[in-house]
Amino acid sequence: MGAGHQFEIDSMKQRKKEIRPVWSAVGCFIVTGLTTGGYLLGSWFVSANKEANWIPLPPELAWPAQNPYVLLKLAFALLMLLIGSTAISIVYVLFRPIKPGKYDVIDPSIFPPTPRRNRR
Repeated sequence: MGAGHQFEIDSMKQRKKEIRPVWSAVGCFIVTGLTTGGYLLGSWFVSANKEANWIPLPPELAWPAQNPYVLLKLAFALLMLLIGSTAISIVYVLFRPIKPGKYDVIDPSIFPPTPRRNRR
């Protein structure tokens, strides 16, 4: 085996873009905020549904006596997380569209296929 990999030029090495810790913290706060907001929305829905009786909830869903309808609240939290993260992704793409890379072909008609040579 050759040792050519030891003598790479620095310009040949691809440098990875480092993710700044601030953006990791922002993402963590977004995920926890969306989940907490969904849980609070679920709590509000359960209490408002008791008064207005929008959707008849079966009493089997209230099985933990300490925290009734906890599964419904967690389902709201998961739903809020999915919808919120999708909305954030769509807004992000609208403000910062994906740019083509260095080797991406934008219009394939610019580069016609190379002619094939007949081999005998």
